[in-house]
Amino acid sequence: MRSSSVRTASLTWLVFGLLLAASPLGSEVSTVAVPNGAGSNSGAISLLADGTIYQADFSGTVVRKIRPNGAVSVLADGFFSPEGNAIDAEGYLLQSNFEDRSNPTAPDAISRISPDGTVTEFAGGFNGPVGLTIAADGTVFVAMCRDNSVVRVEADGSSSSVISSGALYACPNGITMDELGDLYVTNNGTGTVIRLDMRDPNAITATEFASIAGGRVNHATYVSGSLYVTANLANQIWRIPMTSKRKAKAPKLLAGDGSRARVDGPNLSASFARPNGIARNAVGSALFTNEDNNAIRKITLDLARPKKPKKLKASVLDNQSVLLTFKHKDRNREGYAIEALIVGESDWGPVAEVTAPSLEVELHGLDPDTEYQFRVSAFNGTASSKASKKVRVSTPQ
Repeated sequence: MRSSSVRTASLTWLVFGLLLAASPLGSEVSTVAVPNGAGSNSGAISLLADGTIYQADFSGTVVRKIRPNGAVSVLADGFFSPEGNAIDAEGYLLQSNFEDRSNPTAPDAISRISPDGTVTEFAGGFNGPVGLTIAADGTVFVAMCRDNSVVRVEADGSSSSVISSGALYACPNGITMDELGDLYVTNNGTGTVIRLDMRDPNAITATEFASIAGGRVNHATYVSGSLYVTANLANQIWRIPMTSKRKAKAPKLLAGDGSRARVDGPNLSASFARPNGIARNAVGSALFTNEDNNAIRKITLDLARPKKPKKLKASVLDNQSVLLTFKHKDRNREGYAIEALIVGESDWGPVAEVTAPSLEVELHGLDPDTEYQFRVSAFNGTASSKASKKVRVSTPQ
């Protein structure tokens, strides 16, 4: 396993450390914004780390920017039935153009939008692209509704290839990726979710992962070991928990009483009106969805407390560095926080944070000829586990 990059723990981690497990998943639904002049059908949404929302207007031609304070503006215009989107590592938005209604047989494209609204074509020649997701290396995966397929596009947009197609798909609409690199595709036509096992890129396997009652599952996002999907016709948001062996548990209703309305309040008594796009915030503590008239709704999450990591071990690398390794089978986590204590002192302090799924971390800049104790805890967007058992190690002179 490759060593993970480490960043110094910050106040963000300290907040996680103070949060304990909460009660039912999803506590409140609220309305964030209802853009003026919006069409009736909304496309997908994506979130920047600062909470800014990009929203495609499927009935129109624009992509909107919605600031955390609720201010709405047009990021860019001139699209053809804009639907799915995703943000790349440079902060640019990739936006699918589902169909040119004035010329429905024309090939469809994916646009790339800069933060200042400049639009260029990223890749073209498609047939009904909808959902997009982007891997860590920049590779783009696209759900192709009309072709009933999933397409891989190179990071520079220069070439594309079909990686999965066939009877499992019925207007694949949404697509997202988990922390292990597997893909999940939602079928607009059947309400099923398809999982693509990506462990071997030369032998990708597709299987039905889950099915949501009511049909028409539009988009999906992944948070801490669970898939969250919009059940469009059912006017609900569903959660699909996962096991450590890449299997689905029984789907659970997260929010929505089933009526087609816009009613805020506790998650199970709130109402949605044809929810479509869905995206998470940076820390995984809230979901955002958009619906009729492009209204943006927020669902706060109260995630269960992760199980604590086990079998923490320490190995000396040099007189200022150690390698920590540990085990953890609970996928209900975003990452791991490392604490250290110099033997003879009384206060533990945060020293590093590592992103899941990595189970090892190198610590540098330690004091030579010093005896340390270390412990690790898992965290998600709203809770932190108990700390692992301590491990003791001494750095040489």
